[in-house]
Amino acid sequence: MSAAGSATRRVDVAAIARNGAIAAVVAAVLNAVVARIGATLFDVPDGFLPLQVGTVVAFTVFAVLIGTVVYALLLRSGRDADRLFPRIAWGFALLTLLQPLSLLVTDSLPAEAEVQASVPAALVLGLLHLIPAAVIVALLTRSGRSTAP
Repeated sequence: MSAAGSATRRVDVAAIARNGAIAAVVAAVLNAVVARIGATLFDVPDGFLPLQVGTVVAFTVFAVLIGTVVYALLLRSGRDADRLFPRIAWGFALLTLLQPLSLLVTDSLPAEAEVQASVPAALVLGLLHLIPAAVIVALLTRSGRSTAP
């Protein structure tokens, strides 16, 4: 086996895909519930698109899919994915908080948006960015332990 081939490991793709799918469902359901409760609790108008259940579910599933691919690539590369992936996931989640936090400082939605953001809506959006990170870190790490080639 070549030196380049020895750096890669076999990855339990089925376990990663299964846990990624479970993570997508769990994160999407949690985010949908939090979005609905937050919108109701803080009287966010129904026209505020970022807290619509369909929007929340679509973006959540997309984020978990990307996280699952990143985790699988880390495992395949031979790096300590269980140690490195949480740092990447949380780092990315914190970086994405800039968008909802920007709503607290400026009105960053386009002028043609039907409903503008409120402080509570921005805070709920921020929470929705953190839930998928918590779920994928909990469900993906250790799910696809690599085996010797």
